[in-house]
Amino acid sequence: MRRSCIRCLGDVPEHWERFRLKYLATLTMGQSPPSGAVQADPVGFFFLQGCAEFGFDHPSANRYCCSPPKVAQKRTILLSVRAPVGKINLADKEYGIGRGLCAVQPNPRWHDRFAWWQLHVLHDDLKKVATGSTYGAVSVDDVADLNLMIPPYTEQRAIATFLDWATAKIDALIDKTQTLIERLQERRRALITETIARGLPPDENRKASFDSCPKLKPSGVEWLGDVPEHWEIRRMRHVVTLTTGPGTPKLRQVQGGEHRHIGMDAVKSWTGELVDALLTTKVASPSSRAFSRGDVMFGKLRPYLAKTCRPDFDGLCSGEFLVLDGDDDIDNRYLLYLLLSQYMVALADSSTYGTKMPRTNWQEVGSSLVPVPPIQEQVALCAFLDNATAEIDSVVRRSGRLIDRLREKRQALITAAVTGQIDVRGAPEGETA
Repeated sequence: MRRSCIRCLGDVPEHWERFRLKYLATLTMGQSPPSGAVQADPVGFFFLQGCAEFGFDHPSANRYCCSPPKVAQKRTILLSVRAPVGKINLADKEYGIGRGLCAVQPNPRWHDRFAWWQLHVLHDDLKKVATGSTYGAVSVDDVADLNLMIPPYTEQRAIATFLDWATAKIDALIDKTQTLIERLQERRRALITETIARGLPPDENRKASFDSCPKLKPSGVEWLGDVPEHWEIRRMRHVVTLTTGPGTPKLRQVQGGEHRHIGMDAVKSWTGELVDALLTTKVASPSSRAFSRGDVMFGKLRPYLAKTCRPDFDGLCSGEFLVLDGDDDIDNRYLLYLLLSQYMVALADSSTYGTKMPRTNWQEVGSSLVPVPPIQEQVALCAFLDNATAEIDSVVRRSGRLIDRLREKRQALITAAVTGQIDVRGAPEGETA
């Protein structure tokens, strides 16, 4: 082994050679088409402006361009050159590409699958080049001048085949675990919806000193069906207050100091759990929403539609949240579970407007008819759901940690293989062929 002098690679085998990427591939830097040339109608090429439509391996474009200035050929590697810099996908067809992407077409000296895997470990070098740029971007020259350490072609092929085999096994386990998580999430939401619509099971009603089998009445709402006779059916806007923008008492109270701020990425929508909240010293912007401890936030903008949380502190949040506070007739914990139900998620999904940034609004959410049990029963419903969902949440968290470990192992394996720390030349035939 010898030092590669390439920060992200470390030591490599002595017989590997050093090249700049421009000598191993043809690069096509994307270019934005004229205004109005990109459309939703399926005419021309699929078009990618950047990496927003990247999938696990291949993009999922939903826009088209008849005559894009730059086209990435099928099987070229699509490299994101604008924030986030370094993400890659493989072109499964021809794509028109915009300024956020660069197409990398390996030449015969650089095995295409080895190139794919090797580009997985160049993020750090690209991000280092992008540091200080206003938009976190890199140029075609930055990409062309990347240093690579390349083994002989037969060894490249062996490494690529090994990684295709090894990562497929890890990916299959990740997919299986992700499927389990999705099924548990569906079960959790179904449990919440059933309890919100029907009330507590008979045994739980008896424990709480309620009528174990209350009389039912038609709710007049399709998704609810029959509900306990003593429940009210009311429009949400009549029992919930919406916190609006600047000028409200809440917003004036929090301006001008250091406050915790919640963005959409800080919320796990399927539990209402708050993952993180950043401290900010910024004065509230016109789009900010102030919230008080115990308020309920509901995401109104795709792709964060219906993300829901209830923080236990005062602060500011992104303007893409609706901030809701129940009145005397509705408990905020019950409101949280109501918004996590299948009905409210489906309502938000079906009531969006706008094509560029689809969103729902308070008029749609606030006009919905919702069940309002007596407060004491709401509290009991929440206690039951807290206990009933705790085991599901625990399994999902453990499964999520397993996926994180598998992804770390996958990346470590790729790095070790493309830097020669794993010698696959003598690997069993099933692992390299």
